[in-house]
Amino acid sequence: MSDIPLLMPRFDPLQGPPCHDCTARCCRYFALEIDRPATPRDHDHIRWYLLHEHIAVWVQEGSWFLEIRTPCRHLLADNRCGIYDARPQICREHGWPDKNDEHPCEYFSSEGGFDLSFESAEEFDRWSIPELNRREERLARRRERSQRKRAVLASILAAVALAVRPAAADTATEVFKKMGIKVGDVMNSSVLTGRVLPGEEKQTVAVVTYLTGKKDEANALGVRLEAYRGEGTTLTSIYSRDVGKENGGYVGRGEIALVDLDGDGVNEIGLYYDNLKNSLISERKLDVIVREGDAFRIAWSGPVEYDATRAARDVPQERRDRYLRKLDLAATRKTRGVTLFFTKTVVAVAGERLQQPRQVQETFALKPQAP
Repeated sequence: MSDIPLLMPRFDPLQGPPCHDCTARCCRYFALEIDRPATPRDHDHIRWYLLHEHIAVWVQEGSWFLEIRTPCRHLLADNRCGIYDARPQICREHGWPDKNDEHPCEYFSSEGGFDLSFESAEEFDRWSIPELNRREERLARRRERSQRKRAVLASILAAVALAVRPAAADTATEVFKKMGIKVGDVMNSSVLTGRVLPGEEKQTVAVVTYLTGKKDEANALGVRLEAYRGEGTTLTSIYSRDVGKENGGYVGRGEIALVDLDGDGVNEIGLYYDNLKNSLISERKLDVIVREGDAFRIAWSGPVEYDATRAARDVPQERRDRYLRKLDLAATRKTRGVTLFFTKTVVAVAGERLQQPRQVQETFALKPQAP
C-alpha cells in the first residue's frame, strides 16, 4: 500500500540479504487491522482517518487495515536498520525469505493487489455512499418483513386470547378445594379455562404454588399442575403433576400458558416453574405438554431463563452460561407443531459476559411428523 517504490532485486542469493539495494519500504509505515465499516458511524470514522495526512486505508483478503505512513526512528540514512540485532519480532518474521516463509520482506514480495484501497476521504466517499444506500435498502426490507411477522403473530395471539380465559374466582376456589390446598396456603396460582381436549367444551387447567406445611427447606413449597374436565358441577381430573415431588423439592413460582402450537383448535399446555435447588443458579424451566391419543406427555422440557455465572465452584466452566429463551410461536405454527422454535438470547458463555448479546434460533422436535 505504501507509495515507496519497490526496486527489482539485484543480488546474488549466495551473498546474503541485499540490504544495500533496499528502499526500506516496510520500515516507513505500519498498518493496524480495523473492523469492516458496518454503520454510518463506522463509515464516518474511516472518512475522518483519511482526512489526515500520511494515512491510507486498504482491504486485503477481506480484512481492513489503517496504514500510518511514518518512518521508523531507527532507520538509517542508507536504509539500513540501526538496531538490527535488537529489532522487533515482526521485523524478523518479514525478512530474508526461505522455502517455508509465508511472510518475506516486502522487497521480495510480489503481492500488492488489494480488494480496496483509499488514499483520501474523497476516494472513500465514492465507495461509501453507495454502500450506505444499499444498507438502508436492506434495512427497509428487513423492517417490512418484521412488520409482516408481527402482524401474523398478533393475529395468532389474538386467536389464542379468544380461546383462553382466566377462570372465575369461584372456579379457582373450587380447584384449590379439589386439590386439597387451603386458600390461605396459596402463594400464587394460574387457573385458566380453554380447550385442551378436542370438541367444543372448555377445560380448566391450574398450577398452584403453595405452602406445604413442612418446615424443611426443600419441601416448604409445592407446585402442582391439574387439568380438569367439567361434568356438571363436578371437576374430573384428566391430567395431574406434582412438580415439587418430581424435582425433589426446591421449586417455586408455577405458571401456565395454554397455546395452540399446531393450529388444530386444541391448546398445548406450557408449565413454567423455578428450580431452586442451587441458590447460585437462577433457572426457570418450561415443560411443553401435548396430548396424543387419550393421554398427555411432556414433549419438551428445558430452561427458558438460566444464569449459572455465579456458580463458580458448583458448575463446570463450560456450563456457566446465561441466556433467555423465547418461544417463536409463528415459526412453530408453520410446522403444524411438529418442530418447536425458540429465539435464544445468549448473554454469557463459560462465565464470560459477551460484549453484545448473541441471538440464535433453536429447534426441537415436538411431535412426530404426520404421515
